[in-house]
Amino acid sequence: KFVTFTVEDGLLSNEVRDILVDGDFVWISTLEGVTRFTKKDSTFKTYFKNSPEKNFRLQRVYQDDRFLYFGSLGGGVKKYDKITHELTVLGRSGPLKSDLIPSIHGDDNVIVFSTLGAGVVLFNKRSNQIKSFTKENGLAGNDVRDAIVDGRFIWAGIHGKGLNKIDIETGKIEFLGEEKNLNMTYPVCIAKSGSEIWGGTLDG
Repeated sequence: KFVTFTVEDGLLSNEVRDILVDGDFVWISTLEGVTRFTKKDSTFKTYFKNSPEKNFRLQRVYQDDRFLYFGSLGGGVKKYDKITHELTVLGRSGPLKSDLIPSIHGDDNVIVFSTLGAGVVLFNKRSNQIKSFTKENGLAGNDVRDAIVDGRFIWAGIHGKGLNKIDIETGKIEFLGEEKNLNMTYPVCIAKSGSEIWGGTLDG
């Protein structure tokens, strides 16, 4: 059975960019802001809403324990504490060095932020340290559409360039491009399943 929810039911926008299921709650990231759906009573609650002055154009949502990270195109990252309800905005003026954050991924040790203009930003949760990988230290470009963690490696999709493999421990960056016969000039999403890496592109 399929059930459709729209703005008429309480959804903030019909332009949905990402969904995160969190127990009885479903966090829905849209171009207009964030709505939380409660499965028990099928109700919607708006958490962040765009305004003419602050248009965040929200994208992907990532959960790390009690924290939710909402990436956006134009407003950096909204970090929301589900316990204290505190909201922190991370962006160009901080270590991310960009307000354009199309995706966020992580594991038990790190969180990886993809940025447009500032490369890949790695946050080590254990050491509380931040490290950036940019064109200056070997990345194919600074416009990163998606980046995922794979043990000690990061797979990063560079807009207009292709796929980079970053070794977190050594800092070595490998470009997987034309010599590998990859038609991945415009990668937009990357996923991992076991020993497989899947890449989705705009054109290939």
